[in-house]
Amino acid sequence: MLHYACRLGICFQGGTGICLCFAISIFLMIDTPGGAAEIHPDYQSAATPPQLSAKHADALRRWLTRRQVPDDIRQAALAQLQNAPDAATLVGECGNRVFVIVVQSLPEGDGRQRTIPGMLHLTRAIAVQELVLSKAVVSHFVALGLSNSPALRKALTLSSSEVQVAGRIQGMEQQAAVEGDFAVAFVVADEVAVFANLLQPARISALRVAYRDVVQEQMRGLMHRGGWQKALVQSEHLFSCGLVSPGLFLDTARCYVKLEKSGNAQRILRQMLTQFGAAADAGSLEEAGDIAKGISGQTAEQLAVRAYTMASERLLYQLTP
Repeated sequence: MLHYACRLGICFQGGTGICLCFAISIFLMIDTPGGAAEIHPDYQSAATPPQLSAKHADALRRWLTRRQVPDDIRQAALAQLQNAPDAATLVGECGNRVFVIVVQSLPEGDGRQRTIPGMLHLTRAIAVQELVLSKAVVSHFVALGLSNSPALRKALTLSSSEVQVAGRIQGMEQQAAVEGDFAVAFVVADEVAVFANLLQPARISALRVAYRDVVQEQMRGLMHRGGWQKALVQSEHLFSCGLVSPGLFLDTARCYVKLEKSGNAQRILRQMLTQFGAAADAGSLEEAGDIAKGISGQTAEQLAVRAYTMASERLLYQLTP
């Protein structure tokens, strides 16, 4: 039986200094196959791990290739890494099992060797935390349609929410090892063996806005890599949740243009102008006109004129004292 307790203060470095985002309180009871008892001390870490460099991603791929990881989980993790190459934490499901893989940079300098046991301990602790927190968050918010777990975790950070979680894991498998300049930890358990409750719900309105922004950020990452169809899947998810913005309409229209579906692009732009109207900022309205202008045909030209006219009216309204 492994008793695990931590109080985690979540901070990030911003342009104005250190800013506290939210706090997580977790108490875990973990039954490990070996039955060894361990006590994990309090620690501090980032709620949203830093983005991976190419070296991080390469180390994670090597680790997945060399270590004794179930093949289905290995393939799922590699696919996830391909779709989100800058994710420092991989959280996924394979059949009835849930897994987490975390990678952390080892300190540089002569003292690195002395820090390795502590870094492996920390990386494993973060992986356990992510496993329980992801289960708690997903089970609580799935009814709201917020089903993108990585986006939901990041949204909790951005919305400055406080999350309190109680959890228990039975029969968890875990391993942590050094891979080059990095510490990598892997934990996996049966989905039904992870018990987690969100004790203090986050502020729903702020969370929904943050969730929309994070998913749209993922969408733009896919667009940057030419994944136009995959980006549309993210767009459809946000539309189904009612989490729309002028930027979402514009990005969706761009995807349709790249996929040579000009009719759909015009429909989305027309919907944006109708739904947001004068409430949209002049820049977004001008972008809508630019997209429509790049589509051949008289209806697209008329749509561009309408968008440019609305942008001009918006600017005049802003400049009028």
